[in-house]
Amino acid sequence: MIQHFYDAHYEGAEQARGFVSQWKTLEGHLDPQPYRDILERFEYQAGEAGKWRDVVCNWIYGLSGIPDQKGRVGKPNGQ
Repeated sequence: MIQHFYDAHYEGAEQARGFVSQWKTLEGHLDPQPYRDILERFEYQAGEAGKWRDVVCNWIYGLSGIPDQKGRVGKPNGQ
């Protein structure tokens, strides 16, 4: 269950970064100012998603003591 929690939070942050990439494909197809405004918001949200992912996953690790099997949170297994 804890591993699923870690995986879901990392996948969510990755999706937020993906929105930035997807939005960038629209450059030149939209009015420049609204395009830039929305891009800035997507970039901000992607950054915040990464920060909150780390905060929440480290909090869960601190409570459970169960490291992430993929080595992203806590100590990798066997170390």
